[in-house]
Amino acid sequence: MTLQWLTDPFLLEVQRRALVEVLLSGGLGGALGCYVIFRRLGFMTDALSHAVLPGVVIAFLLTGAAGILYGALAAGAVAAVSIGFITRDQRIQEDAAIGVVLTGAFALGIVLISTVHSYATALEDFLFGNVLLVSPEDLWLTLGLSAVVAAVLLIFHRRFVLRAFDPGLAEAMGLRGLLLDLLLLLLLAATVVVSLRAIGNILVVAFLITPAATARLLTVRVPRMLLLSACLGAFSGAAGLVIAYYLNVSSGSLIVCLSTLLFLVVLICEPRRGALARRLRPTRPAKEDQPRFHHG
Repeated sequence: MTLQWLTDPFLLEVQRRALVEVLLSGGLGGALGCYVIFRRLGFMTDALSHAVLPGVVIAFLLTGAAGILYGALAAGAVAAVSIGFITRDQRIQEDAAIGVVLTGAFALGIVLISTVHSYATALEDFLFGNVLLVSPEDLWLTLGLSAVVAAVLLIFHRRFVLRAFDPGLAEAMGLRGLLLDLLLLLLLAATVVVSLRAIGNILVVAFLITPAATARLLTVRVPRMLLLSACLGAFSGAAGLVIAYYLNVSSGSLIVCLSTLLFLVVLICEPRRGALARRLRPTRPAKEDQPRFHHG
């Protein structure tokens, strides 16, 4: 009986699928979110989450709700490649390129939506997420994308980290910056798509960045940060799903709220550099309050 409150939310198959979905998307989003922080790609994540809208609408027009994730994946890949190539033009800054693609793609999506007369429910699920609507096909897509993204991260981890912290050395070692950037953007687009069902388009940025930001407060070692961020993302997803079941509220929003709460608790209570610790101890040299990342 003591564990019944944990098992009751997952008695039905649809609830168990939802649990697997949030564990996969939370863990994957948490890990990739570290690279987003390393490269300062938070705005890029927001752009990709909005740029998938045309693909979502086109897929809905052609196949109905069943094809939404595939349309989002295609649109995200196109947006990622477009941003990558536009930023190679030295006359255009990265944030300007991201803004052009974001607004252009989102505007196209709105135009396409205006041609649809029965989109309300499907669009609402896309915007706010509804993990209980995950179908077996959606779950297989999530499993496949998660496996591909995880494998690529394992293979290219050192190159991504070197590109983030010392791009000059990366170029000197013969690493192709454009290819690495495009690959990372494609991984980011895939992860955004994986997270859409669980969190929705509006909150997907927080789903990727908040666990990584929390892990950053707890460690300066990159491998530990990656593992910790993935665990925090998966934990927030599972715990948020359980709490949302008992409170009868939106699971996606509650997952993000829980993740944000964890961040605030760590920010305030972390024993070495938390807000409370800094107020309660004597002033120390600035170097101790500005730790640097360790790659190992």
